[in-house]
Amino acid sequence: MTKKSAFLKGFTILELIIGMAIVAVLMGLGIAGVSTLQQSTRNTERRTALQAVYTEVEAMRGDFGAYPEQIKVVTYSSSSTTLVLCQKSGSGTSCGTGGSRNVTLSNSAYVVQNSTEAASTTTESVYCYSRPSSTSFSLAVSLEGGSAPYAYGSATECWDTANNTIPVASANRIK
Repeated sequence: MTKKSAFLKGFTILELIIGMAIVAVLMGLGIAGVSTLQQSTRNTERRTALQAVYTEVEAMRGDFGAYPEQIKVVTYSSSSTTLVLCQKSGSGTSCGTGGSRNVTLSNSAYVVQNSTEAASTTTESVYCYSRPSSTSFSLAVSLEGGSAPYAYGSATECWDTANNTIPVASANRIK
């Protein structure tokens, strides 16, 4: 027996590095897939929330013969956000004369965005409502991943069509 055979057991350093590189690549692919799935789920929640607001906007038109003048955030908690649709604009969280309706959204669908951030960052959403006349409106929400905002109505008052975003400084933001 020679001493040389005792040292031949095990992997070389090159084999270990290649093995670790393969594992790292596979982990990276898995994380990217999960991230895309989470983004898609949040976008679906935003579309569903916008559908709920749209349904109430149309119900107000049926009740009062005109679309609401304004939509505002009335309450914001860790689990939900309540919006009020005002037939007539008011100050603060109050509506003016006329009717109103409340819509409650889960906070996974509605997150108030910091005014200094871009409209399509991470999980934050920008909702927009505009009523140029009592018979027309725009309602939109920004989506993640560079998608165009999801919208009802003409929506041209709500977003920057050149950049496919709802401008952070938009006067029509629901906030």
